[in-house]
Amino acid sequence: MTATTLAPGTVAELVGDAVTAPSMHNAQPWRFVFRPEADVVELHGDPDRAMTRADPSHRALHLGCAAALFNLRVSAVHHGFRARVRLLPDGSRPWLLATAALKALSDEDHELAALHPALRRRHTSRFPFADEPVPDALMDGLKSAARLEGCRLTVPGDWHVETVLGLVRDAEHREDIDPLVRAETSAWAAETRTSTGTRRDGIPTAAFGPRSSRGPSPVRAGGHGPRPDGPALGLRALRARNAPPPRHRRSGGPAVGCRNRRNHLS
Repeated sequence: MTATTLAPGTVAELVGDAVTAPSMHNAQPWRFVFRPEADVVELHGDPDRAMTRADPSHRALHLGCAAALFNLRVSAVHHGFRARVRLLPDGSRPWLLATAALKALSDEDHELAALHPALRRRHTSRFPFADEPVPDALMDGLKSAARLEGCRLTVPGDWHVETVLGLVRDAEHREDIDPLVRAETSAWAAETRTSTGTRRDGIPTAAFGPRSSRGPSPVRAGGHGPRPDGPALGLRALRARNAPPPRHRRSGGPAVGCRNRRNHLS
């Protein structure tokens, strides 16, 4: 593959698909840079979009960036390329989370292309969880998807679920009484329109959804809590989490900065 293979429009489409990924408070804490001399896309974390109070170890930032990395891989296959990924390729640049070298497509990558239509249909629901059990067949599919990404999905039993819910409620209470956490959340939970136009990041206040009438109930608000793993493991974990279950089964070049879901390039 030569350095002229990838047209700028193709790179923009790849990154545009990547940034449809979920992230904590929809902060979109990533930055993409294309190196045309090597056909490499770099994924950088953006410290300016980190949650310094709610996510001090950047665990949620790493998970959001990993979701964007998975989307990039799916988009690459859709466009006829394979993204050969290296996690944390340069120890002296901690915010360089991954590189994706775009190569010729191989047979084992073709299944990813089937996921491409889902990228822009995906949305995050922050409504309370329902009591409806997840079908065993769906859980098996999710476990298979995790294995394909080098991870293991473990489903907790009833007693474990109650323990986790207790921890969630405790964490929610601690955040409610922390003014710094409340201020940080408020900064990202805002109206969709601002004085300068339509806001493309953050969470519209209506998106948080109602609370259960039976008392406190867990809702998805992003990744919180201590990080028991390193950023590389976090990146692998979210790549697996973001993968739907399989069906039965330029230096010198311009930076491509893309955060929102409308392929806005800066």
